[in-house]
Amino acid sequence: MSLLHTTTSKKHHTKPAYLKFCRQMYHASLARIFQPLKANMTTPNIVRCADGHFRRVIYGLGPYIADYPEQVWLAGNPGIVQTWCPKCEAHPDHLDAEGSRLCTKTKTDTLIMCFDPGIIWDDYGIRSDIVCMPLFTHGFPRADIHELLSSDLLHQVIKGTFKDHIVSWVDEYLVIEHGEKRALEIIQDIDRRLSAVPEFPGLRRFPDGRDFHQWTGDDSKALMKIYLGAVVRYLPSDMLKMLAVFMDFCYLHSHVHYPRSIRLFGSPNSLCSSITELKHINAVKEPWRRSSRYHALAQMLVTLTQLDKLAAARHEFTARDRHDIPQVVAAQAAAAAAVVNGNGVVHGPRSLSDIELAPTLCASPFCSSCALLTARLERGYPKYLQPLAAHVGQPTLPLLLRRFLHAEVHGPLADNAVPPLLQLCPNFDGPITVQHSAIARFYAPSDLCGAGGMYCERIRSNPRWHGYARWDTVLVNVGGLVMGGIIIGHVMLFFSFVFGEKEYQCALVHWLVLIGEGPDPGTGMWVVEPEDIGGLPSLEVITVDVITRACHLSGVY
Repeated sequence: MSLLHTTTSKKHHTKPAYLKFCRQMYHASLARIFQPLKANMTTPNIVRCADGHFRRVIYGLGPYIADYPEQVWLAGNPGIVQTWCPKCEAHPDHLDAEGSRLCTKTKTDTLIMCFDPGIIWDDYGIRSDIVCMPLFTHGFPRADIHELLSSDLLHQVIKGTFKDHIVSWVDEYLVIEHGEKRALEIIQDIDRRLSAVPEFPGLRRFPDGRDFHQWTGDDSKALMKIYLGAVVRYLPSDMLKMLAVFMDFCYLHSHVHYPRSIRLFGSPNSLCSSITELKHINAVKEPWRRSSRYHALAQMLVTLTQLDKLAAARHEFTARDRHDIPQVVAAQAAAAAAVVNGNGVVHGPRSLSDIELAPTLCASPFCSSCALLTARLERGYPKYLQPLAAHVGQPTLPLLLRRFLHAEVHGPLADNAVPPLLQLCPNFDGPITVQHSAIARFYAPSDLCGAGGMYCERIRSNPRWHGYARWDTVLVNVGGLVMGGIIIGHVMLFFSFVFGEKEYQCALVHWLVLIGEGPDPGTGMWVVEPEDIGGLPSLEVITVDVITRACHLSGVY
């Protein structure tokens, strides 16, 4: 919801009478909009709940999603003074001070009755200049605006603290420390580092660095993931530690009012104003761009109406094409398609993590509704071990595969044990199938996941990925104390074969080893490098079952 706009001459924009009128009109409009809902806030409704039971339900106003300027208009009676907190009585100069109690409309009304408007303004940050027009929530049961206002993750943390404060602070520090000319060179080098970050699923690339004029919430969130590694060596350790702590803070959402807001309304991501801004793009900005800019409102309404009709027609046509498919099979096909696409969402309850070589939907022309998943067979690869090793440029693959089979038959070797002799390892001369990706499913609760908190991602090992080779890095669970028993591998090949009437889904990985005994003290990130033995890469064949998920590595500068 956006602030109210009224039409008047510019000379009246700053006059108290006009500002008072705008606030009155704003709250009166909101009260009129919510008035039809009031009946259901007092009279119980019989509703069937998610557990199948019928209950009497009384509704109430939910969280109000707004950025800070609008919260200023909403909180208080009918607004707070700029820079004051809309949810508690903390002073602007000491927002984190202990003992600050939550605001309530009863307390606000009492203060207005007992104190002079000047005292209320200076000591409590409350406007009392238009008490003749009550707050829009007055008259609604169980509706306290201070409680209904939700913390704005987008503007308070993602864009506000990161973009408006931290990035600007870093630039100002570089100017003070090195002078304008050298600081500009450093900032340009930071942009080059940002543009050189490798691709990763869900990670946006910045080919020009952070050199864009208008930052969106998605820009800030994407840049936060890679910014810390790009400023290493240019900032002192204390500043780096602050940046690392802030990144943790953003992911944990630990803010003064966030714990209570989470208990009341759920995840802060669900209450982020980026949701309403996204709707604003679809409902206003895109139709505006399609208009002629002259008397645009009528054209925008026509555009929205036509888009709604097209969406309804598309849904109807899809339903007609699938009317003869049983619902169970259709659901299975939809779930299978989601797995194949690797789109990040796994619907359904929480389950154990698993990984498998990437499947694909059955392509049979005689089975249009089939949801059968079959292995994706990559073409152009030799079917047998020796030619395959030569084709992929990995001459040690036959030896590594035989050692892998020895471990499968006789059990894994003890730590620091001598590898078995080649003649003691099982021989394998059967066919091998090469695949370019695997699908990992794991528990990672967030708003991007399904109801059970399950997430899926595609791990790729493809020499021809959009014109270049892509070898993803993965977390491999081997047990131990360092890094929670996780080590990092560079996937060079995915393949499968049958040995002893058992199918094996395997990966050839190049190990990366840790540098140091713990994370980097400045950034808090682990540092790794490729492991070499005698000048040759340290390779091993493993089952895909021990792979946990993909991980993103950024360069060390």
